[in-house]
Amino acid sequence: MQAVLKKSLTLCAQNYSNNMKIKSFFVFFVSVAMLGVIVTSASGLSNSSMADKTTVHIKNYAKSGTDVSDILQKLVNNYQTVIIDKGTWVISKSVLVPSGVTIKGLQKDKCIIKADANAMIKKPNQFCVFSSVEMKSSLVGSWAYHNLPIDAYSKKTCKDIHISNLTFDINRHPAYYTSKGISMKNKGGMNAIRLENSIDCTIQDCIFIDYGKYDESREMTNGEPIINIIESESCSVSGCETSRCAFVLIAACHNISVEANKGNDFYGTWIETIGGSNYKICNNVIGDGYWNVSTLGINSINTEVAYNEITSKLGKENSSITLGHDTRNANTKLRYGQTTKADGCYVHDNIIRTAGVRGIIAQSASNLVIENNDITCAPVNENSTTQAGISFLGEPENFKNEIIRNNVINITSGKGCGIVGTCLNASQITNNEINAKCDIGIWLRGNVSSSLIDGNQLIGQKSAVKADNVQTLSIRSNNIDGGSLEIKTDKFTFEDNTWVNIPKTCSIKGTTKEVVTSVDIERNNFSAVKTIDGIFEFSVSNQSAASNNVINKSNVIMSSTINSIGSVKYKSGGKSVKKNL
Repeated sequence: MQAVLKKSLTLCAQNYSNNMKIKSFFVFFVSVAMLGVIVTSASGLSNSSMADKTTVHIKNYAKSGTDVSDILQKLVNNYQTVIIDKGTWVISKSVLVPSGVTIKGLQKDKCIIKADANAMIKKPNQFCVFSSVEMKSSLVGSWAYHNLPIDAYSKKTCKDIHISNLTFDINRHPAYYTSKGISMKNKGGMNAIRLENSIDCTIQDCIFIDYGKYDESREMTNGEPIINIIESESCSVSGCETSRCAFVLIAACHNISVEANKGNDFYGTWIETIGGSNYKICNNVIGDGYWNVSTLGINSINTEVAYNEITSKLGKENSSITLGHDTRNANTKLRYGQTTKADGCYVHDNIIRTAGVRGIIAQSASNLVIENNDITCAPVNENSTTQAGISFLGEPENFKNEIIRNNVINITSGKGCGIVGTCLNASQITNNEINAKCDIGIWLRGNVSSSLIDGNQLIGQKSAVKADNVQTLSIRSNNIDGGSLEIKTDKFTFEDNTWVNIPKTCSIKGTTKEVVTSVDIERNNFSAVKTIDGIFEFSVSNQSAASNNVINKSNVIMSSTINSIGSVKYKSGGKSVKKNL
């Protein structure tokens, strides 16, 4: 028994001695590790000193006003959250941001990330402040990606990157470039933030400031966007503000949202999408642009453009919203290898106030819905085929099944059109209000199979409706004040309209040899107060049998003159026929 107890005590003593040695070694190791942290903090960061940390402040490792490119790179490599403290922090080399990293400022107008101007000169169109990947060559915005493959990244590897609450000083001062003898147009492209091959990433509550100076040669301005989102999914940009710079380019992406941002005094297209699908461009407030391009350029399918407010007092933009690019032009049919169609887009509830010549223009887009927009613009050319509140221009096959409804259009210049469309096949123009003493209220151009003009208010135009070559045209339930009809159609229906201030003659001609095959004029209320004797005529070129025409006394004619007569003149079997309305 005594032998057993002695053995147990001996083992306890040995264990105690070993434990003390382990503890002594642990204390020594921790002391050395702590010393290592202190030393490396003073002389620079090491990856081992920052392992397994979650949050860090940049001010603990650098001073405001200095170049922090290398330090910030190490921080984002080792911490989940990097806090940018108050101050100005210079970036001269692109910082690659890994997955799962958040970079955020404490106060967005006081926490400033400043791009190094020399970095943009040394690597023209290749410099990014923050990027999710090494770039393939140059910025997409510089037209270097002429053949960007669709879905080149089959699997998105950059995830959960979040950047917020910062000011980005883009730092492109014209005077500095001039002093170096360099054109900003060729050398000044850069990205403040680039998300490529990314998913579930956000850019939120940031300010982007630039110093571009507008000149016609564009030598002192660079219109490339300061955010690029390339081949990515489910990312968002929200709550940001820009000054004097184009904002976002989205190329070959899916499910991207750009919402509740503000921009003013910008150069280039403020938001542009190329290829991809299912974007949301909503609730943005946008001021003056300085180039002859679009404020919003949408070249992607199934995109919602809604509740944006666009105000341009200068009117220098080509249009406030552009949908698709004209496929007749080889340079715009494909961009970066992506098609530039805007099929299936939903454009609604936008407010557009521009001194420019166009509100919305579609150049390649079928199955559009354009509704509930409030548009004011100022065309400068008379009888313009493109200058309008809403216009369609492009190849016939690019426009089918358009719905244009419930829009309010004001033309302030007295010229151009309310709505003008090329080849709007099987389209509906309904319940729009065009309050404009302009040239033409609604103008259908090109070869159109059928169109419906229904429930619109057409007030004060020289021509209420003009149709160049429509096979079947129905004009129903409209309120028309003034303006003539100048129609070329094979089958013409004019029903349930109310029309005041009617001109003396309205011209209805056929599309082939000016022959109209059938005319249906019923249940209209006419008020022919513009004519001296109360007599007005639809002048119809018609050689079909009289039975094809329905012209009956369900029409009501009211006039300030005693003798009010409305009639339709047409030809039947080579004989002139006049029938009272």
